[in-house]
Amino acid sequence: MKLFRFALIVLFVCLVPTMVMSQTSTGQWDNLLDVTYRFSWYPQEDLQQLLAEKGAEYGQTLEGYRDQLRQDLQIETGAEGRIVGQVTAEGQQWKKFYHLSLAEFCLYLSNGEGVQLENAQAVMGVLSGKAQQSDVAFWLYLYSAYQQMLAKDARGFSNAVYDLWQNVVLKLEVDNLRIQREIGKAGFVKSLPYLYENVAHLIIRRAIVEEQIPGLSPLGVIILSIEDKLTVENGYRTVVEATVERMRGLNSDNYNLNFAVAFLEAIASRNAFEGEQNPDLLVAKYQRAEAFYRLAWEWADSRKGKAAVLSQHMSFSTYVTRRLSDSADSLAADPFFSDLPSAADRQLDQAIDLYKELADPRVQEGEFISAGFYERTNYLAAMHKLWDSTAKLGIMLSGYYESTRQAVLHGQLFPAESPLLKYLALFEEHAVNDSDIVPDNAYFLAAYAAGELADLYRKLGDYSTGSQASELFFAYQLQAVELFPIDIVGILQLAYQANQDGRVEDYFHYSNQIGQRLQDLAVGHQGSASGSGDYTTIVGHMYNDIPQVMANAYSLVNFIQEAGGTEEGMYRKALAMNRVLQTVENKTSDDFLERLMLALGQADFSEGVIALDPKMGEDVPPAEFAKIQGILSEVSGYRFNRIKNELYASLSSPMHKVLRNLFHEVPYEEHQYPKLLKAVHPGS
Repeated sequence: MKLFRFALIVLFVCLVPTMVMSQTSTGQWDNLLDVTYRFSWYPQEDLQQLLAEKGAEYGQTLEGYRDQLRQDLQIETGAEGRIVGQVTAEGQQWKKFYHLSLAEFCLYLSNGEGVQLENAQAVMGVLSGKAQQSDVAFWLYLYSAYQQMLAKDARGFSNAVYDLWQNVVLKLEVDNLRIQREIGKAGFVKSLPYLYENVAHLIIRRAIVEEQIPGLSPLGVIILSIEDKLTVENGYRTVVEATVERMRGLNSDNYNLNFAVAFLEAIASRNAFEGEQNPDLLVAKYQRAEAFYRLAWEWADSRKGKAAVLSQHMSFSTYVTRRLSDSADSLAADPFFSDLPSAADRQLDQAIDLYKELADPRVQEGEFISAGFYERTNYLAAMHKLWDSTAKLGIMLSGYYESTRQAVLHGQLFPAESPLLKYLALFEEHAVNDSDIVPDNAYFLAAYAAGELADLYRKLGDYSTGSQASELFFAYQLQAVELFPIDIVGILQLAYQANQDGRVEDYFHYSNQIGQRLQDLAVGHQGSASGSGDYTTIVGHMYNDIPQVMANAYSLVNFIQEAGGTEEGMYRKALAMNRVLQTVENKTSDDFLERLMLALGQADFSEGVIALDPKMGEDVPPAEFAKIQGILSEVSGYRFNRIKNELYASLSSPMHKVLRNLFHEVPYEEHQYPKLLKAVHPGS
C-alpha cells in the first residue's frame, strides 16, 4: 500500500468560488485558504507543487502572503520564525487570523517545520471563542492531533483524533442527515468528504507510515467507519479499503491497524522494488520494503499475524536470493546485497521455530484460538503457507550458495547443504504422520530438496577420496525417487551413479522394492488424479511405466549417451525407449534392436515427434514398426515440465494428493530411504 501520488487540482475554479479577474493576490490566497481542507491531505510533494503553482499564478508566494498578514496583525516573531508574545484579535477581522493560521499550517505541511505548526495553533487559538463554528473547531482539533503525532504519544494522538471525530465530524454527519436535499447543504457541511480524507491521511500516512507510532489500533474503528464514505476522486478510498481488508481475514492480525498498514506498505514497497529498473534506486527501495516487513512483524500481536507477515517476507527473500544467483542481474553486482542470504538463513530458522510453536499438539487441538486463529481452517491455511515459504526459501538459498560460493570445489558443502537439511528435518518431524498441518506439496518439495542435496553430494564425490559423499548421494537420491517416482531423470541418475560407485546391487535392491510397490498399487489407483488429462496421464506412467524404467535403467543409460535437450525431452525419451524395448525385444534381431535404441538415445525429444529412418522399417515387420512410430508420436505430447512447474508453484493439486497418498500407503518404517539416512546420519 505505498500511498499513491494524488492527482492535483490545478484549476482554481475547482477549488474556490469563481472570482473576478482583477482580484488581488491577497484575496486569491484568502479564497484558496478557505478551502484548505480540500488539499491538506495531499502528499507533501503534490502540496508543494500546488502552492508553487498558485504562488506563480497569484504573483505572490504563500510565505509573502503570510508575512504580509503578520505585519497587518502586528504579530512578532523570534528565533526560527516562532511567534512571540500574546496574539490578540482586538480591532481586527477574525478571518485574517483564520487565514494566517491556515497559511502557517500549509507551510508546515509542505516543509515539515514544526515551528509553523506551533504558529498555526497559536493563531487559531485566538479564535477558540468561535469553536462552535465547525470550520474553526476542525482546525483546532486537527492541529492538536498533529502536535500529539509529532510527540509520538500514541494515547494522546488517539484521544486527539477521537476528539476531532466526535466534536466535529460526527456533528457534521448529523447536520448532513438533517438537511436531506443536496441543494440545501451549505457551509462546512459540504466539506465532509474532504474531512474524511484528512482523517485517513493523518492516521494512515502521517502517524503510522511516516512517524511509525505504535499502538494505534483503537483508531481502527474510525478507519472502518469511513470505508464506505470516501468519495473524493483519487483520494484514500483504495488505501482504506485495502487497509480494512488487511485488518480482518487470514492475513490479518485481527483488527490490528498498525499491522495492517505496515504489512500493506511492505508489499507495496516490495512491488516498487521489483519493478525498479534504475540500479541506483534499488538499495533504498529494498531497505524500505525490509523496514516495513520488520515493522509488521514487530507490531503483530498474535502468532497468526507473525505467521502471515513472515510467510510473505520469506517470499520476498526468495525473490531477492534468486536474483542474486544470477550474475547478470544488477543486484548481484551491488555489494550491499552480498550479506542478505545470511539474513535470509536466519529468517529460515525463525520460520521453522514459529512453525514448531504452532505445531504444538495443544495448539492443534484447540489452542489455535489463543494464537489468533478464530477458525481451524484459517490455522491450517496459515501453517501450509508458512511451510511452503520455508521450503522454497531453503531451496533457493542452497542454490545461491552453491552457484556463488563454489563450496563443492573446496570440499565443504556448508552453507549450501544447510537450508536443505533444515527443510528435510522439518519434513521428517511433521510429515511422516500425515498431519493436516502439513500441506500437500510438502512431499514434492521434500523430493525436490533431497534431489538437490543428492546433486551436491554427487559433485562433492568428484573431490573426495572417501565413500561418505557417495553414500550420502545414494541415500538422498533414493529419497527423491521414492517421494517422487515420476522423476525419470532422477531414476537414471541414481542408476548411473550407483554403477560408478560400485553399488549396482544396492540400486536393484531398493529400486525393485519401490517398483514392486507401485505395481501392487496400480490397480487401486486408476484415475486417482482424475480431473486433468495431463495429471491422469502422468499418474498412469507412475504406476505402469516407472517400475519397468527402474528395472531397465541400465539398458536405457547405456544408450542415452548424452543427456541433451531438456528434462522434458529426457522424460519422453526414457519412456519411449522403455516402451519400444518392451515392444520389440525378442521379436527382432539383436543388431536391429541395438541400432534402434542407439538412434533413439541420440535423438532430441524436446520438440516435435521423432521420425525414424524409413530404412529401419525394412528390418522389422510393418505392424511392429507402426507400433514403434505410434509410441514416438504418443510421448511427444507428454508435458512433464508443465506438471513439475505446477507442482513447485502450487500448495495443492491432484498430483500433490497422489504423492501424499502414495507416501502414506505404507508405514513410514517400510520406506526404503529412512534406513539409508539412518545409516549415514547415525544418532539423528
